[in-house]
Amino acid sequence: GEIIHGYWRIKSDQNLLSTATGAGGSTLDFNIPRETLAPFIRDFAARTGISIGGMDIAFPSEGGPPVVFEVSPIFDLNPEPPSEWSGRPYKEYKQTDDFMQRRAEVYTQCAAKIIDFALK
Repeated sequence: GEIIHGYWRIKSDQNLLSTATGAGGSTLDFNIPRETLAPFIRDFAARTGISIGGMDIAFPSEGGPPVVFEVSPIFDLNPEPPSEWSGRPYKEYKQTDDFMQRRAEVYTQCAAKIIDFALK
């Protein structure tokens, strides 16, 4: 298995429970440790039989394994914004033409990887 897309959702208030990227002025950080996460993701996929999907996970502040909140075979791909959007609410970026263009590019890349996976 391979992690083909991911990000940390950074909330302006940790008491906000919504997982939506537009809620509460959250920002996204696309620099995730894919190699560190890969064993957990591969094990989860093997145990559940879910080979393609999107998942919301969190890491307890006191340590321990990740907590999986949601897994879905249907998921959206939020593209990484240009660097000038770093630290700004992602909800605002989603209103730009650049978002729409980058989203289409990410969809194309993801679709190609899913097709390659399915043909193997």
